[in-house]
Amino acid sequence: MPVTVSLRRLNWALGIAVVAIAVLGLISELLLSVYQVDWAFGLVPLLNLSYETNIATWYTSVLLLGCAVALGGVTWARFSQQALYARHWAVLAVAFACLSVNELVRAHEVVNPALADPHILGGLFVLSWVIPLSLLAALFVFAYRGFYAHLAQSFRFWFAIAGGSYVGGGLVTELALNLWYTSHGGSNLVFGLLNLAQGSLQILGASVFFSALIAFVGAEIGELRITVEPSVQKTVQAPVDAETEQKKPRISENPVTGILKLAKYLPRY
Repeated sequence: MPVTVSLRRLNWALGIAVVAIAVLGLISELLLSVYQVDWAFGLVPLLNLSYETNIATWYTSVLLLGCAVALGGVTWARFSQQALYARHWAVLAVAFACLSVNELVRAHEVVNPALADPHILGGLFVLSWVIPLSLLAALFVFAYRGFYAHLAQSFRFWFAIAGGSYVGGGLVTELALNLWYTSHGGSNLVFGLLNLAQGSLQILGASVFFSALIAFVGAEIGELRITVEPSVQKTVQAPVDAETEQKKPRISENPVTGILKLAKYLPRY
């Protein structure tokens, strides 16, 4: 059964999700920082973007996984067509799969204890995972400059918006968070609002990229089909002539009747 994706409806759904998560996150942050309500039947930690395991984290992980799946489809099509930059698409698919996993397990925070001594790093880099992330982002821009130039102009624009929102917004707000945390701590409204801005920008970037990928599939590839072959092959019987079928002896359910009918086909002397 073919499944048709309406890009207009998809964009509406993604936009509503971004706004809903941001608004609910703002309400929960005001409850936490202004009114000191830290539970509210579990809704505050579930909706607040300053917490690690919440709805926003789950949604971002699912969105990044969707990007990875779409990139995998584009990779398959590009390799089948022996197109240029097929390996670049493959690396992107793997990278987004890793980003999806990282959103849930928070693997990037393993870097923090290694460089957490304020005498070594502080201020901008108190959360030290921004250092390798910045280096990876710079390396990515350098390695993908030809890939980016090869894209159509409209996709270059949306890919740049998505990358700037997800990576650039995430890094800039993280640096601001580090500076504020160093001087004012993390239990205040400003710190919560910076976390809200960071999470919202990352969700916005992932949403824009996912929408652009779906549009790219429609414009450049057309459609992606997945066919599942059965593990057990069905045996196809050869057609039997109707006249031959009528002449074929049949054994009745009654053994005596069947023997009498079979006797007609015995040779006579």
